[in-house]
Amino acid sequence: MQNQRYDRALPIARSSRSHPWQRLFSIAHQLRYGLIFLVLLSLLPTGGLLIYLSFQAQIQQSRSLQEERSQTAAGQIDNYLDDLKRKLSYLARVKGLTNFQPQAQQSLLEGLIRHNDAYEAVAILNRKGQVVASVSPYEPLKLENPANSPLFIRAFKQQEDYVSPVEINPQTHQPTTILAVPIRNERDEVDGVLLAQVNLNFLWFVVSQTQVGKTGYVYVVDERNFLIAQKGSKPETFQLQDISKRPFFQFLKASEDTKHLNVYRGLKQVEVMGATTLVRRVNWTVVVELPTAEAYAPVYQMLSVMGGSLTLVTIVAFGIGFLFIRQIVVPLQRLTTAATELSAGQLDTRVNIDSQNELGTLAIAFNNMATQLEELITAVEVERNFVSAILEIAGALVVVLDPEGQIVRFNRACEQMTDYSFSEVKGRYFWDLFPNSDLAEQAKTTFESLKAGNFPQQYEGSWMTKDRQLRRIAWSATALLDDRGEIEYIIKTGIDITKRKQVEEELKASEQRLSFLFRQTALAVVEWDLNFKVTAWNPAAEKIFGYTAKEAMGHHAAELIVPASARKIVDQVMNELLSQVGGICDKLRKSANCQGV
Repeated sequence: MQNQRYDRALPIARSSRSHPWQRLFSIAHQLRYGLIFLVLLSLLPTGGLLIYLSFQAQIQQSRSLQEERSQTAAGQIDNYLDDLKRKLSYLARVKGLTNFQPQAQQSLLEGLIRHNDAYEAVAILNRKGQVVASVSPYEPLKLENPANSPLFIRAFKQQEDYVSPVEINPQTHQPTTILAVPIRNERDEVDGVLLAQVNLNFLWFVVSQTQVGKTGYVYVVDERNFLIAQKGSKPETFQLQDISKRPFFQFLKASEDTKHLNVYRGLKQVEVMGATTLVRRVNWTVVVELPTAEAYAPVYQMLSVMGGSLTLVTIVAFGIGFLFIRQIVVPLQRLTTAATELSAGQLDTRVNIDSQNELGTLAIAFNNMATQLEELITAVEVERNFVSAILEIAGALVVVLDPEGQIVRFNRACEQMTDYSFSEVKGRYFWDLFPNSDLAEQAKTTFESLKAGNFPQQYEGSWMTKDRQLRRIAWSATALLDDRGEIEYIIKTGIDITKRKQVEEELKASEQRLSFLFRQTALAVVEWDLNFKVTAWNPAAEKIFGYTAKEAMGHHAAELIVPASARKIVDQVMNELLSQVGGICDKLRKSANCQGV
């Protein structure tokens, strides 16, 4: 058969060579010209797109690096300020600090000063805004009218932490800020303010340690838009600068809420790639700027390399394509013919390609696939018949529904129980088999729950047969998913538990009758365990013996109802009754003491 298919392919090849116009549209020519067209249409635009995307990726990487630098610097500043404020707050949480002896207050403030040299001065203000204690390695802290200053109002009256604007300390000639936190007394009421004047030398350490290429720089702007720190300057000679009117800063402020990196003329009046991050604890802004000449240099180098590579790849693609065209056409025709026959149902189709390349491997794989497919279809058919037979002879009810709730399988157990044949219910909605609207709604609700993904489920429900008999069914339901994870079938298996439910109801009724007799009978009914401890004591026993059930429970039965004189013989009778030795009635008659019981 393979030779016959090969022979059929030969006349086609001969006829294609006999007509020039047919050769023009042959597969070989189509592959050649198609290759040129695809290279021009796909490779060049694709290469151009890749170059563009690589360019954007490189730019984005540079932007991300700038953002990371600004975020890192801002994080370091925030952490340092947080550490200073946390230590200040720790001391402020000492209750009654404003009422300590001056010597104790002075010792605590000195300890705080020694802990970190960033504290230039610390002081305690009472509830009137008066300085009651202060410590400074320099001259004493001077505050003008502190009771009306924002640091006292915000910390004491509004009960919140406060950071003052940055100022140049006239004594140290360095930028400083003041941290103020409220103090609470023993009743947890705000009773004063603890403040610390902090030098900002650490800002220069952070900006100097932030590497921004070879020519980039970092600076920090406070909430007033004042430049308070800059890489390359010294804190002792630095002067605060108001840059709010500078065009580049207005541009930065206008684009703060965007996620794009900014390209603008920066602080040093050269075009830069800038990124900003807010130090949220103090509302300062860290700005990182890298001149675009340095930022784009790797990008331009990458573009030249990728452009040359794309040109080389295009030339190589043309050469390789024309070299291997001839080795592809004929095997491809054979594979196409064989695939067409296999798809038409000719499972015995095989293809013969004597080649050591991928097409030869593909031919072998195709033949193996055809063989496996033939075997698989046969096995699936056997398996389907096997499963079908099991479903038909199974004692359990099996109903298979499609995703819409229509019946696609209804086994013999279902037919026998309901008197419906499969032909009667096939394609019908499952809940249509329930004439009772409540039962139908319950079945539909359960189906919707399964369809919503709540599976597997186990529940009990009622099913009305064709002759309107109500059967009680214990269902187990689950869903079968396809390759996409969507429900393909819903499978319900059930067991008829109608008789079991009837037996349970009869047993329950019997227990209720027994309980009624136990409570209503005029005879004393006493029950005890193997140790003769009372476990049941009915109302009649309460009347006859005078003990309530609560009093009798757990006591030895003989202690309650047997006279002391007859206790021994009764104990003997009970023990023999427990061991079932001898005739109890005969022993009672023969016992002289039995008359007293």
